[in-house]
Amino acid sequence: YTGENISTSSDSNLSDDMLNQNDIKIDEMAKEDVNKTIAVFGTDVDGFRTDVVLVVNFNSITNKIKVISIPRDTRVEWSSEQKDLMTERRGFTQTVSKLNEMTAYAGIENIRELTIGYIEAVLGVKIDNYVVVSLDAFREVIDAIGGVEVYVPKDMDYNDPYQDLYINLEQGIQTLDGEEAEEFVRFRHDKDGDLGRIERQQLFLDAFVDKLLSPAIATKIPQLISVLSSSIKTDASISEILECYPYLKEFDASDLEFYLIPGKAQYVGDISYFIIDMDQMTDFVDEIFYEHLAEPEQTTGAVISTWLDDSPIINKDVTIEILNASGVKGQAGREQEKLNLIGYNVISVGNYDGGYIYEDLILAKNKKYAEQFLAFYKDARIIVNPQMDYDIQIVLGQH
Repeated sequence: YTGENISTSSDSNLSDDMLNQNDIKIDEMAKEDVNKTIAVFGTDVDGFRTDVVLVVNFNSITNKIKVISIPRDTRVEWSSEQKDLMTERRGFTQTVSKLNEMTAYAGIENIRELTIGYIEAVLGVKIDNYVVVSLDAFREVIDAIGGVEVYVPKDMDYNDPYQDLYINLEQGIQTLDGEEAEEFVRFRHDKDGDLGRIERQQLFLDAFVDKLLSPAIATKIPQLISVLSSSIKTDASISEILECYPYLKEFDASDLEFYLIPGKAQYVGDISYFIIDMDQMTDFVDEIFYEHLAEPEQTTGAVISTWLDDSPIINKDVTIEILNASGVKGQAGREQEKLNLIGYNVISVGNYDGGYIYEDLILAKNKKYAEQFLAFYKDARIIVNPQMDYDIQIVLGQH
């Protein structure tokens, strides 16, 4: 990690002594309701720009982990406090920048006032803690767990000596080591640009969590903790980290959900930005941060609170596009016929531009509309993208 140490908590470093002390009690910890939101940042090769921005919410009532990707090119208008901070630090200030540039301008040690301050203002949600992962730490973590198996959707070739970035990955199922995993999550040099890279980052994170939950990972935990303690910066204390442990032991990968913050890519002048759509933000935030299951206790025979029904919505009027990424000619047309026969409205079919993929994907404006299609594509991964042209986009994989 090449930036300054931004750890602000006295017990934020996971020392061996602290871990050994907590090993004795960790399985005896009582469960308490947890609703925690953490910002996760991946820095560039210099350690100053936040090229990966994730907001992760864990809700112990639903036992779900929801991950929001925020594009690094998001256009940010700096607040007066942020401009004052930069003036104090640099002697000059910015009015507008991209999200990933904020810490490069005014110091990554000020990430809470800068990048996190912007995220909190947009979402209207408090960020409890943050984690900053350098490229070195990312590679070390992946190597520590023996690599991650992913499906590389197409050949990826790109060389950039300036960034010390050399990407050479072949299409197909592969177990990526730390260096290859870095290549996979950093590749953006196709027509999909940063949004395509975000989709691949989510695919990789999904596979990474699968690996962490596998029985084989138990032997890797000491090495992984050692990497975390020396390479990853956080303001979370050891007690805050362990607070989630009783739930994570029981976590199922199917409860991991991915979202892209509403918005679209567009030019402002001659600069390409991602512009967040604030008109959609209230519904977007409600779906992610305020989901609850029905309360089990009853008084006088009545349910105290149902809050939000967790069942899928069956709506056959949704507009559907099916894209073929399976390599089997005519597969999208056959799936169109099946869904239309039972009353759905598939209005477009075609080939997926991202090459072949292994798993089925269901992209949707609304997650509850997407869940009805799990009856037909039971192992599909749902990605919520509120700015889609269609209500539902089904991408058929090779599985």
